[in-house]
Amino acid sequence: MQRGGTSHSVRDEGMTIIEVVVGITIFFFVLTAIFGLLGATTSMAVFSNERALLVNAMNSYIEEARAMPYLAVGVDATGAEVFGDLPEETSQSIGGYTVIIRPTVEWVDDPFIEPGTEDYKQLTVDGIIMRGGEVVYTLSMSTFIRQEAPAGDFTPPSIEFGPNSPPEASPPTVVRGESVLIEAIAQATMPGARLVSMSFVISPGGTFLQGSAPGSVALWELDTQSLTKQFYWNTLAVDEFNERIVQDGEYTITIEVVDSNQKRVHRTRRVLIDNDPPDIPTDLVAHALLSGTQVPLTWTRSMDGWTETDHYALLVARQSEVGTWTSEVLLTEGPAGSYTLSTIPFSRYNVRVAGESPEGLRSGWAPLIEEGEDPVIFETRPLINGTYRAVYSNNNPRGWQVSVNLSTSQPTFPVESVRYELYERTPSGEWTLVSSDLNTTGMFTHNYLVEGNKNQAIDRYYMVRAYWTRNAASPELMTESNTLGPTSTAGEPNVITFPTPGAW
Repeated sequence: MQRGGTSHSVRDEGMTIIEVVVGITIFFFVLTAIFGLLGATTSMAVFSNERALLVNAMNSYIEEARAMPYLAVGVDATGAEVFGDLPEETSQSIGGYTVIIRPTVEWVDDPFIEPGTEDYKQLTVDGIIMRGGEVVYTLSMSTFIRQEAPAGDFTPPSIEFGPNSPPEASPPTVVRGESVLIEAIAQATMPGARLVSMSFVISPGGTFLQGSAPGSVALWELDTQSLTKQFYWNTLAVDEFNERIVQDGEYTITIEVVDSNQKRVHRTRRVLIDNDPPDIPTDLVAHALLSGTQVPLTWTRSMDGWTETDHYALLVARQSEVGTWTSEVLLTEGPAGSYTLSTIPFSRYNVRVAGESPEGLRSGWAPLIEEGEDPVIFETRPLINGTYRAVYSNNNPRGWQVSVNLSTSQPTFPVESVRYELYERTPSGEWTLVSSDLNTTGMFTHNYLVEGNKNQAIDRYYMVRAYWTRNAASPELMTESNTLGPTSTAGEPNVITFPTPGAW
């Protein structure tokens, strides 16, 4: 009992199990709807990106085909209705997708043009975009291509590159940067004709251009007798994946104009894009055992954008007798992956190689300095030379008494010790040691007899093996010299020929 009031019982036990279940169910359906919406949004974005990639690639293909000579616009295939230079199929990789384009070209009969049915061409392009081997989108586009007007009453318009354009040159002019200026000057020449459109096309790659107004495309609809137009080619532009749209390499610029009689003309000019250093070459090898004075260097060539690297730089260093290294940079000529290095006999060198663009943009050095890799180190082989004297004797045994005097190159780099061995052989025999292994000077005097009459040939060959150690803790190393002998034999570089008996 409570004075002046009423007794109440209050429930405060929280939500029941049924209420919890109902709440979870509602929450589940809400989340399902949200995730479905997110998934649909993502799918739409991916679909839009795929379609945009395919449309851009097909537009580029069509623009490149329109820039071709009229007679070349056809399919290079047996049984094609209109034969030309277009392949049956092209394939390219763009942002992780594979884009396949298949063209067909058909003749079109214009009833207002007499006579004949081959009045102009219809180009149809079927495009497929694939990812992971699966087709994700297909599209078909079509355009008409008309022939340029012949000379005479139906004269086509004129178009030329303006003076602000990159000049025509061989090799092509190098251009780079965000605003490469290209200019076209056009004029309608047929009485009463007007210019109706002008376009700028870059190939390979299609129309990746910025017009005279920022952000606009270099394609204009016109209604004028003559004009001068400019566009600024952003060669540093990137796509949605932050990858360069235009790689380094050689490109063709095509300017085209069409008049009100649907007569078109175009002009082309080649340029070379050089914005970035080439890729780093690999697999540098020094073929030091082939020569004491000329060492061939070879490496795997690299790419500079979509073309081969223009030339290469070699960082060459030679070690002196006191152990210091003197280095210099040598430039090769052309894109070949080889260079013959002039060297000093019995010397130590190290080399690295880098790719270099036409404008001198240089890649990293290989082997990679940045990753702490050692350069390619090699020693050139020693050379031997000298004199001999051959005297004919009638004593028993009768024959040539030959005395050979040879000297060997000394190492020009630090060594702990060095010794030399002299070897001799006949043309068909094996090398035989003919000196003590304690020779440390590389100087040899060797005597032998060639039995026979005065017509007997002197037929001995000589070679020296040099053994050295770099320091007290290093193992002994060996290299062989050139071969010295009376006649040259196949497979023996640097063989020196004996003259007729007398002196070298």
